[in-house]
Amino acid sequence: MLILSVIIKRVCSPNNKQNSNSKHHNELGENQMNNKLMIAEEILRKLNNQIEVDRSKAISDRKFSRKWLNKSSSYLSAIKSENTDISGDALFNLFGTVIATRISVDENVSTNTDNSMKDKYAKKAAFFLDLEYWLSDQIYTQAAEKQGIIF
Repeated sequence: MLILSVIIKRVCSPNNKQNSNSKHHNELGENQMNNKLMIAEEILRKLNNQIEVDRSKAISDRKFSRKWLNKSSSYLSAIKSENTDISGDALFNLFGTVIATRISVDENVSTNTDNSMKDKYAKKAAFFLDLEYWLSDQIYTQAAEKQGIIF
């Protein structure tokens, strides 16, 4: 139910810049074979870009496989070397982890008493909310395309 409400919120959001009358163009390439892998790699790229801003250590493929995809540490590298796609289960694990992280960061914002950290937590919360919306858009679009619906 939560996933559906997030998808509905995103699709109905005035910030959603996708025009339903235009043909959808896959930003990540025309190869539809590894769409879920491309989504996961884009999430990893976005996370690492945010980590650079926070001056933290980048997330490796191994750590991403374990923490974000909830798979073995060699999962992502094996998928890449075999030129296959990640499983639907891994994609849902990724979506769930993004949602859980966003909720955790939101709680940090609301319970934070240190005013010097408030802006940092608010920016992090906005980042994870945007990430959640982006991922829900990707899943929504892929599900529609599987049914022959092109935006």
